[in-house]
Amino acid sequence: AASVKAAADWIASTWKNTPEEFIAASYGIIAFSAAGAHPETVKDMLAKQQNDSGQVPNLVDLALLLVAADAAGQNPRTFFGCERDLVAELKTAMDADHAKASEYWAPYLIAIALSRSGEPVPDWILKAMTDKQQGGFGYHSDGAFIADPDTTGIGISAMNLVSKNSANSQSTRDAAKKSLADAIAWAKDPANQKTDTAGNHYWAGFSSTSSTGIVASALAEVGENIDSPVAYLKSQQAKTGVGAWPLEHDDTTADASTTA
Repeated sequence: AASVKAAADWIASTWKNTPEEFIAASYGIIAFSAAGAHPETVKDMLAKQQNDSGQVPNLVDLALLLVAADAAGQNPRTFFGCERDLVAELKTAMDADHAKASEYWAPYLIAIALSRSGEPVPDWILKAMTDKQQGGFGYHSDGAFIADPDTTGIGISAMNLVSKNSANSQSTRDAAKKSLADAIAWAKDPANQKTDTAGNHYWAGFSSTSSTGIVASALAEVGENIDSPVAYLKSQQAKTGVGAWPLEHDDTTADASTTA
């Protein structure tokens, strides 16, 4: 709790003084809503999103905004007024461009957004995720498959929701359960982890702290023990001295998006 409060206080201060540090306000909204902290800053971030209502440039941002609005207790179907339904907009956008909806984080965030809205997740979105899974989730590069922690973490969160979403068929839920079990096993395999000097394990993708936060929170959602990665995250947070997390392992420079 003390760790979360320190981070939330730092994010609130950063948003007030240097909001350009944030990739998207949605990440801050989700972070504060999860922490139950700084409702006045959440209100400000939500207002910014509403003021920028016409500026949702891609499927990932649209799905992310839907999740953020829902996390903050807003109704995504009326967030921009009764004449706009973000859920309907997401479904229209994804159906209009299956290729874009299948790229990078798009299918995972779409699955999360639809599940949180009580909507069924199409089988082609499920396939877009499992096509990029060999134990962990990842990507293909130069003919080889590379599983990575960030995609595996968001994949665990997505498949967990898909497996429990009563709007989905039983076969879809069963396929999601199988995928979920494989991804959890990959994340728990020591071969896919790193260990710090204190003996705590973490995951290192683009950012060791961000990757560990994503994977550990996903594992917590499915009831796995995360004492070791939490200890790692607390030790990394202490290195900045301001309550924030660094982007890189053992760095001392605070990073807004990583902290969110």
